[in-house]
Amino acid sequence: MIVDTGASGLVLDPSALAALPTLERFGVFHVVGMGGMLKSSYARGGRLEVGPLGVEGPMFMVMSVQGLVPNPPGPVIGILGYVCEGGVCVCVGCWGG
Repeated sequence: MIVDTGASGLVLDPSALAALPTLERFGVFHVVGMGGMLKSSYARGGRLEVGPLGVEGPMFMVMSVQGLVPNPPGPVIGILGYVCEGGVCVCVGCWGG
């Protein structure tokens, strides 16, 4: 997951959703950005934990995040938006120059 302080919520890549059989997609919405309009859906989780931070019943927007981060050190499966950022101190490192 990547932390994006400008993201309006939580995003989960469809490949990650497929690996979590207890999460089901529902609804339809459209995201409009620089690349045009994208049709997407939602998924609700039971609990999201990132270190000591816990979010009950997180609502994810399901859409591809592939290609957002060039040369990531590992798989990018989603975005942690401002829902997870209140009162959190994030230490950011760099890789690859």
